[in-house]
Amino acid sequence: MYTHHAQVLSNDIGAAPDVAALVGFSQRLPAVLVQMVQDGVASGDAVYTLSQCGQAITQRLLVLAEARFGSPPIPYAFIVAGSMGRNEQSAHSDQDNAMILADTFQPAVHDAYFLQVAQFVSDGLAACGYVYCPGNIMATNPQWRQPLHVWQAQFRHWIETPEPLALLNATIFFDLRGIYGEASLWHDLRDDLLARTHSHALFQILLAENARSFHPPLRFWGGFSSQRNRNGEKVIDLKKGGVVPVIDMARVYALAQGLPEVNTAARLLALASHGVMNAGDAHDLIEALACIGGLRLQHQVRQIQQGIAPDNLLLLADLSKEERHHLKAMFKVVAGLQEAMFRHYCVN
Repeated sequence: MYTHHAQVLSNDIGAAPDVAALVGFSQRLPAVLVQMVQDGVASGDAVYTLSQCGQAITQRLLVLAEARFGSPPIPYAFIVAGSMGRNEQSAHSDQDNAMILADTFQPAVHDAYFLQVAQFVSDGLAACGYVYCPGNIMATNPQWRQPLHVWQAQFRHWIETPEPLALLNATIFFDLRGIYGEASLWHDLRDDLLARTHSHALFQILLAENARSFHPPLRFWGGFSSQRNRNGEKVIDLKKGGVVPVIDMARVYALAQGLPEVNTAARLLALASHGVMNAGDAHDLIEALACIGGLRLQHQVRQIQQGIAPDNLLLLADLSKEERHHLKAMFKVVAGLQEAMFRHYCVN
């Protein structure tokens, strides 16, 4: 049933005549998520569906922008990063996007057009509930609206002369995906960066070190390491403590091998098929991601039904005894494989 509703919604988005219509369609997304969770849809399928709807909104905004401002003066590609890049959006997502412009780009001649398009898309996404990126990683920022050769030079710097803090901030750009425009621009950038990540050991080491920035919320003796929300209740962050460590691990291994997959589960399956990761470990991480991601979506659905803005902070009181036991087991799997990744790249 959910696939039918999602497909109908996607079709409606693709035919939206203006931003107001897109806003109306976007307001149906929470109901789609609620229905998917109630129907028992796997978390990976649910976030993929949400991502595809978000992608359809972005693509329609680009079509509407070109209708308003005219055809692009030079070829360009619109790319998305982060959770949309990975097709892993939940109910709590901001916008992360950029533009790759053809190398014929002349700022004085062309940039006004692309800024108009970027602003139109960004404002439209915000109106549809995708908040502006807190880190300003959007095509409205001239730093992320550049010709291909500038993008290639930027990735070359991140990979060949990496700095820990700069690389930590740039991690989001290694989950890029082209969704509109001239595909060859995106493919050229992707192929160039993957060839470099595959061959630079220092980059791999620093990326693995950064991947330990977030870790499962477990105490030394096995209990949950919780925090308090604004109401003083014990909560755990299912994104930073559970989903992100798996995402980060998959990214480290995939980039080190120069693999093109971006979705986390797809990365893990590719790593197993290439013999880079033990098939059992890859399966365990996929299972952990599904379990933690499922609890995260269930939590967000409860908040939607209560009229609360969705977040990632799960009340420990909302977990049954069985769920607590299973979640701890998943966190232990993630923590153990996270440590193994660190030893592989940073100790050996």
